[in-house]
Amino acid sequence: MTKLISVAALAAALASPCAAAAQESAQVAQGKALYGQFCTQCHGADGKRGEGYQTPIWGPGSLIAKFETAQGLFEYHQMLMPFNDPSLMTDEQKWAVVAYVLANHGAIKPADTLSPANAPSIAIKAPQAAAPAPGSAPAQTTVAAATAPMLDNSAGERSWAKCRACHQVGPTARNGVGPHLNGLFGRVAGSVEGYAYSPANKASGLSWDNASFARYIQDPRGAMPGTKMVFAGIKNEQEIRDLAAFLKQYAADGKQGQ
Repeated sequence: MTKLISVAALAAALASPCAAAAQESAQVAQGKALYGQFCTQCHGADGKRGEGYQTPIWGPGSLIAKFETAQGLFEYHQMLMPFNDPSLMTDEQKWAVVAYVLANHGAIKPADTLSPANAPSIAIKAPQAAAPAPGSAPAQTTVAAATAPMLDNSAGERSWAKCRACHQVGPTARNGVGPHLNGLFGRVAGSVEGYAYSPANKASGLSWDNASFARYIQDPRGAMPGTKMVFAGIKNEQEIRDLAAFLKQYAADGKQGQ
């Protein structure tokens, strides 16, 4: 009987790691390894913050919900990741990283697998805010803050990191994947010399101001069907205002104002 118990205990001990591993899909496991290789420097091993990004990329405090779906997050990775050089990873590897990130965020289960077929239907929800402590006073919002939001150029510069793989600003800015954005506000869409715009952009008759920029950057393809720009969009209104404030610093000649 003692031998039987020992054998059973040994079998259980050996089976436990296998059972645990079975709870993680091969795709999520691959994403975990790739995240460790490419992403921890900027985002930290726990996804909370690293050298290049001070906001968590999953869980409380993250802005991941702005991508809305797994497909939106994947498209962002297609454009920019990793290190603003999308050629460093294959699409298969990017699906794996997205799966790992979403598993950590709770949008999918660790045993799930992402694909082009199911990604558009997998919603990314905002993390739940921590409940206030019992008896604590509710946060107060002043009328001034509600009617005149503070603009943060430093926050806008962090948001600009999502744009700079395709666009440039500054005295040496050139057209690349997208046109340079010097002097963006006040100019007519499709008017930068030397850039091959889509017919939709050139025919839009749009002039860039706060309202048109906000509509476009939230959903470029929805705001301008036929545009060449492939971008998941920025949904957070404060982030849009901060990004606009950052871009407004750059005059048409690329010189940066105060």
